[in-house]
Amino acid sequence: MPMAAIVAAAATLAPAGAQRPDADIEVQCAAGRRFSVRADADRATVVWKDGQLTLKRGAISLGRYYRSPRAALIIDGDYVSFVPRGDRNWRDCRLMPRTDVIEKD
Repeated sequence: MPMAAIVAAAATLAPAGAQRPDADIEVQCAAGRRFSVRADADRATVVWKDGQLTLKRGAISLGRYYRSPRAALIIDGDYVSFVPRGDRNWRDCRLMPRTDVIEKD
């Protein structure tokens, strides 16, 4: 089955102005699994304990979709779906709130 078919639904990184587009975003998943992602209009870089992957932007009607031969990633609001080849155990992933964002009065 193609990797893209395995990936569950997921749209944008966050509301405009809520975070810098070039900032690493922490993602927390079930069973204490976590990774960070940096995404722009063309690619996303995922970093986790097993390494780092750079994924190219793909076409999908919902969310922001990135893919490579080794993994797929979809970001929809605060929901994240990450499926590296051979590891389908990344479940219930969510973007973590940013703690370094300064709000203007």
